[in-house]
Amino acid sequence: MIFAKNIAIFRIFAFVLCLILVVSGLCFMPETHVSAAETIYYVSPNGNDTTGNGTKNAPYATLKKPFSVMKNGSVQSATVVIMGDLEPDNKQFWREANLAGAKHTGFVTLTGKDPVSGTVYENATLRYDSTGIKGPTKVEYLELIPCRSSCFINTCGYEFIFGEGLTYSNFDVVMHDGIGETANKISVDSTNTTVNGGKVAIIYVGGGYPEKTTEGINGDCRLTVNGGTVGSAKIGFDRYATNHTSGKIDGNVFITVNGGTVSSISGHNLNDGKVGGFISVVLNNGTMASCELPGADDGVYLIFSSTHGKVMSTNTAGLYEYEVDRGFDCYVDGVLAEGGLFEVDPGKHEVEFLRSVRIDVSQLERAYAAGFPDGTFCPDEKLTRAQAIELVLNATTEKAEVKGDYTSSYTDIAKSDWYYDAAAYFEYINALPVEWGGEFCPNDEITRAEFVYIVDGLLGKLSGSVKLFRFSDVNPDDPYYTSIMNASYSGYINGYGDGTFCPERALSRAEAVTIINRYLSRVPISDHVAFDDTYGHWACADIMAAATSKGQGCWDYIEGSAGAEFIMPESGTSSEDYIKALYSQSGDLSGAAIRNAVDVISEQMKEDILYTPNTLDIYGDKITGTVYYISEKNGKNLSGYGKSPEKPMRSYTALLNYYTIKSGDAVLYERGGVYRQGNTVTSISGVVYGAYGEGDKPLIMQSKKNYADPDLWVETAWENVWKCTESLFNVGIIGYDHDLFDYSSASYDELYGNIYNMNTQGFKGPADMNVDLAFYSVLSSDVALYNSYNPGATGKIAANELYVYSTEGNPGDRFSSIEIGEKYNIFTTGNNVTFDNLAMKFTGAHAIGFGNCKNLTVTNCVFSWLGGSVLRAATASSSAVNYGNAVEIYGSCNGYYVTNNWMYQIYDTGVTHQYSDGGVNIAQEDVHYTSNLIEYCHWSIEFYNAQKTNEDDSNDAVDYTRDVYDYYNVCRMGGYGWGSITRFRTKSAQMYCGASLSLNYDQYTEYNIFDRCAGSIIHLPYNSTETDNKNFYIQTIGCRMGNLKGTVMSCNYDSYDHIVNYMGDENAIVVVIDE
Repeated sequence: MIFAKNIAIFRIFAFVLCLILVVSGLCFMPETHVSAAETIYYVSPNGNDTTGNGTKNAPYATLKKPFSVMKNGSVQSATVVIMGDLEPDNKQFWREANLAGAKHTGFVTLTGKDPVSGTVYENATLRYDSTGIKGPTKVEYLELIPCRSSCFINTCGYEFIFGEGLTYSNFDVVMHDGIGETANKISVDSTNTTVNGGKVAIIYVGGGYPEKTTEGINGDCRLTVNGGTVGSAKIGFDRYATNHTSGKIDGNVFITVNGGTVSSISGHNLNDGKVGGFISVVLNNGTMASCELPGADDGVYLIFSSTHGKVMSTNTAGLYEYEVDRGFDCYVDGVLAEGGLFEVDPGKHEVEFLRSVRIDVSQLERAYAAGFPDGTFCPDEKLTRAQAIELVLNATTEKAEVKGDYTSSYTDIAKSDWYYDAAAYFEYINALPVEWGGEFCPNDEITRAEFVYIVDGLLGKLSGSVKLFRFSDVNPDDPYYTSIMNASYSGYINGYGDGTFCPERALSRAEAVTIINRYLSRVPISDHVAFDDTYGHWACADIMAAATSKGQGCWDYIEGSAGAEFIMPESGTSSEDYIKALYSQSGDLSGAAIRNAVDVISEQMKEDILYTPNTLDIYGDKITGTVYYISEKNGKNLSGYGKSPEKPMRSYTALLNYYTIKSGDAVLYERGGVYRQGNTVTSISGVVYGAYGEGDKPLIMQSKKNYADPDLWVETAWENVWKCTESLFNVGIIGYDHDLFDYSSASYDELYGNIYNMNTQGFKGPADMNVDLAFYSVLSSDVALYNSYNPGATGKIAANELYVYSTEGNPGDRFSSIEIGEKYNIFTTGNNVTFDNLAMKFTGAHAIGFGNCKNLTVTNCVFSWLGGSVLRAATASSSAVNYGNAVEIYGSCNGYYVTNNWMYQIYDTGVTHQYSDGGVNIAQEDVHYTSNLIEYCHWSIEFYNAQKTNEDDSNDAVDYTRDVYDYYNVCRMGGYGWGSITRFRTKSAQMYCGASLSLNYDQYTEYNIFDRCAGSIIHLPYNSTETDNKNFYIQTIGCRMGNLKGTVMSCNYDSYDHIVNYMGDENAIVVVIDE
């Protein structure tokens, strides 16, 4: 019995020991693991469906096989491990596997990662045509290969997880999250999809292809994004055929973004444009998306939340749960929330998770640092933890307010210690790092990361302009990552020149006070020296600001200041100098300081462009023939005039009547004059067109006259509609009371008329006009359309009539100036032509519009208020297309130099080389866009060269673009100009755009500033090969950063990584505007 008892005890002990080993071993298992009871099937290119049994040593050969086995064995959940490039000749094996399988209630995971060993198999693929799953499904660690462009993953109402480690090739990944044609599902109860990684181009939250409005989702739809990239989340239904209708979502829609990127969230083909319940979109952790949400019977809720917490939707409209990090509080629209719940009305709401203790720095006027009795400060001496928290306490809090009131739990400090009150107080308000544990270690040197964590927690707040970048030695897993990045974004701290922050490096006394001063907006204004060892020290001024009170005059409080401001180089004379200086200083500048610098640089560029020397001073060596002179004020159209500034010709047309202008000649217009060309000027090859004299640049306009004459306008049968008595061809722009030579900021906001075009945005004729000063120019093709839309109407229209809607009577009486631009380029054609020192405006077409050409040079010119004429007229089934650029070559070019010009308020594009019609071989090469200021255009820089089907990848391909250099340009406020507004197309603006490209190489885009666009900052196709380097990207959060060489991204706090990873601009400066 004793023996038996010992055996029993031994067995019990052995069982407990095994249990301990199993439990402890869990910590060392691979991230992906399965329970012992879960079924695993292996499928390999080297497997065999006949002899294999689905084990790792005897895998199957096709995905269809394990699905068939599951069906026959009634297996409800399994992991299928794909061990390589499966079935390379079968483009739709996932679809076939789903068709072969049965419905399942548990998860089926398709993975390229072995759940037992953790091995990730190379070239693990999942090929498919549109496929519908039959139960909860997860895919991960695979290369997805859709077999065609319109190829969908149909979730069919089952839970679906788009996991980590996913890539794709051939075509974009698109999901029908709900009903789908392939799945033969006309309605499902609900949807629930999670994206943890990879890239999905579009998710239709609802599904696709309803054929009746009763089809769709009976209940709720849920989409959660934790990682990866989603291009568009469309609430509603996909459609392509005429028998497809809108669909229903009878329940609620929950979209939660916790990480990754979602570029846009919008509605699409919903019954009545809304859902039957409520819509709740929660963007956590500072994530952003462009949101144009549909309606909802029970309200639409859009929640933006910051870091240090998380917001979660509930099943009750407007009621949300939240979680906060230790030491933080939740504020909803600026109001403190308590109890883990808050309730809001429909609309947009901001949720911030802020430190429980916040300090008003504007009231902190005392000195907070002191030197030593021997008259030194010891600026390079390292701070201990005890010294650091005492310094921070002095800077932020009255010591008397905390003395003796708090008790510390740290085991290695006593109440008698001189720093005890600071340690106890900061411990109480959760301001100290939890990584310190139970010991304070007062004599340990405090690290840069630890100090930033403490100070940022007490004083930090994100600036409205945030400079994004990454330190190579600070990772998201680091405990102080968020504090370091918040501090760097707002300009409170800087790293080192090698891109590091050195978070573990001990902090010096000088570094400490410099950091605190920035948080306190304490700006040194005196270089007074009070310490023996700070003279000449880099932080001398900051040390004095810390060691003196405000009344001593060594510093000032400047709200929002976080350090250095841009210093314009004294010897700078060009945008190259200015932008390079800004780039070199940018490491020390905050986002706000960079934006201020862009304003300064832009103003200086305007001045440089407006006041350039005359053309003979610039191109004298290029002008080898006769110089001709034209003057509006002093010229005469007589024989013997035109060859000297003393006896100039009055007009270019007259000049051509008297002289034969040849290559090598120059035609110079006198400054300060207005030259009304009327029709297009055909420029002459080899000629320089420029300026002479003094004053403003000569202004060349297509507008034939000032139409502010009451005799030029008559009333019509339509109320408030006036018709011009003169015939005008395809008018694109009308400006009212413009100051023609005003180049101040007021010139951005001149008065203009909105455009009406036939069959465009619902317009059917003059009776539809209802906006003051808007106009309608009748095209010849409009007449038949008007008659078909208005049968029996008493009012008739005729080609080349111009109508203006004026609520205050005759336009000729209302204004002293009316300028009208028709569809005539101001200049066109010619090779080896130079335009210099000219101003051009008021044409409905291009200012300079060339076809195939060589060696076109445009320098020192100003282009504004032009474009808008109809390029393609409306038909019964299509709207009109308008156009108008400052400088364009349409076709081939070899030698195209556009430098030091100011272009603003252009209907379409600042400068462009383009071709899209096909059928002609197009070569675009040796293109230089440099030092241009381009503002308020729909496109700032635009280029495309559409690829034909017979091209290859060789340098001898049919179409190609090469040797393109975009340097030192400043592009600003894209999509905010008149041409974008009048056509309600601000969101479609693309600041820097290469829409479609054939073969392209040797293209370089460097040192440019791209500053805000209502649409996309960048639009480059996947095959763009250009090199991008040291550019500035400034965009408003939630707007689109754009198509970054094939990857569409919105502007958010990951935009720096997106620019680096997708654009390849590893030296980019990215500023996010979050105001």
